[in-house]
Amino acid sequence: WTLADALGAGPVAVPHFAGRLPMGYYGVAEYPAAQLRASIGDLGKYLCALTAPSCPLLSAPSLREMLPASFTAGLAWWGRDATYGVREGSVWSHGGFMPGVRSHLYL
Repeated sequence: WTLADALGAGPVAVPHFAGRLPMGYYGVAEYPAAQLRASIGDLGKYLCALTAPSCPLLSAPSLREMLPASFTAGLAWWGRDATYGVREGSVWSHGGFMPGVRSHLYL
């Protein structure tokens, strides 16, 4: 099967070339890079669950390990010490880009 077969005409955005022509869905051999496909609504639900007073996704110790209060050495999130992180303040971020698509989350 292919990603296009699995998604069909669902609610996931289609990447476009700079000239605004659709390029279609694709995958890369850098697993798991560029393999997560989600709508903005799904990302919003994920962030709401992750930041809920009692996170239903992770235990409190796991969440503290993933997002330390120092905003450094996060797991899968960029903090003050990361190349793409926000250097000042209390911000965790994560993002990525491939041809035709770019996303960034701030927490």
